[in-house]
Amino acid sequence: MGGIGLYQSPHRAKPGILFVNWVHREYPAAWPWLHHSPNGKRRTKAEGAKLKLMGVRAGFPDLYLAWPLGQYRGLVIEMKLGKGKATPAQKTWLAHFKKCGYVAEVLTLSAAKKTFTDYMECKI
Repeated sequence: MGGIGLYQSPHRAKPGILFVNWVHREYPAAWPWLHHSPNGKRRTKAEGAKLKLMGVRAGFPDLYLAWPLGQYRGLVIEMKLGKGKATPAQKTWLAHFKKCGYVAEVLTLSAAKKTFTDYMECKI
């Protein structure tokens, strides 16, 4: 119980919500520095234009952790369901983050938990 909107989410958003709630429980010191970017939602043309003017960019990863550890500047995760694949824009962002010194991956919920744990324990 006590999750952050845990059971009120659409199917596609649920893995992200489960992940953020898991980080909140398991890594409470890192949780304030974990940001979810709500891209990927269908929007009207007007909403899309406004968001673009505000700096929202297509393909930006779902999760961004501003927490430098070891040789890395942070962690970014593009969350996918099942065998979902990254779009070309998502691949471009992930490659950019890797070039800038981040761990940047496309992961399912279970793989994201493992990668996050490995990152926080400096095992990557």
